[in-house]
Amino acid sequence: MNIHPKQMEELLKLKFLDSVGLFSDRTAHSLDSVGGTAESEFMALLQSFIEKSGLSGNLMLPNGSSTETNHNALNSKLPKSYPIWNVTDYDQLISQSSAQYGVDSKLIHAVIQTESGYKSDATSRSGAKGLMQLMDATAASLGVKNSYDPQENINGGTKFLGFLLQKYEGNEQIALAAYNAGPGRIDRLGISNDAQLQEHYNELPEETQNYIRKVMGIRNG
Repeated sequence: MNIHPKQMEELLKLKFLDSVGLFSDRTAHSLDSVGGTAESEFMALLQSFIEKSGLSGNLMLPNGSSTETNHNALNSKLPKSYPIWNVTDYDQLISQSSAQYGVDSKLIHAVIQTESGYKSDATSRSGAKGLMQLMDATAASLGVKNSYDPQENINGGTKFLGFLLQKYEGNEQIALAAYNAGPGRIDRLGISNDAQLQEHYNELPEETQNYIRKVMGIRNG
């Protein structure tokens, strides 16, 4: 098929922007979450451009394959797309989970802000996924099938927070320490109240210490 020079120019712009890292945030999440590559990111952008431009047929790619034959493969490598929401767009989901599990909505917001910055497709290098950064094993135990789904993620993350708050008798700082470092580590240190938390605070990972301070700062601010 023939492509107008202007359309080809736009495609090359997409390739250039990807190569210089202007899609770095999105690419980082994609690489961590699905083992993709910068090339697959470009291919997804290319396919999107073709569809929006009203082009049809099999566009032959440099590797000899076509956009039509590669479309399904590309989609399988990328997390499901969700609308780009504002912070307030999550309020209803957070309110529902807050009421269901007895967790203060301000605390849920603070955890989401700290964990993912409200990016539903966020993925850490360790494999934690979604708004509340659930590891796959944790997500499965909470009944979460798709950690990138905002509703599932918030429900699962809040359920876990609710369990930790109940376990540590409503102590938010200890629950946050357990959310970040794992309840096993907190229990091994013998932390179950404020005095014990202060006593063993420096034995917590530095990341966890910073995590508690950041979340509580947002929660109380």
